[in-house]
Amino acid sequence: IPLPADGSSMPEWIPVEILALDNQIAFFVNGRLVYVMDNAARLGGSVALGVDQGTTADFDSLVVRDTSPHDQS
Repeated sequence: IPLPADGSSMPEWIPVEILALDNQIAFFVNGRLVYVMDNAARLGGSVALGVDQGTTADFDSLVVRDTSPHDQS
């Protein structure tokens, strides 16, 4: 979201959730599914966050959780 040019405050928080399983990724905004990606390239657990020029991101809370099955042969 571009910063307001008049110096006013930013809009309220917008919850974003990203779920990944194997090569599938789903993106939710405000609890609503907005995009699904199949056959995504596996990056070995890499996570990257960024913004475009003239924009900002502020993370109130960020949770990265491993949901893979454990203790299974």
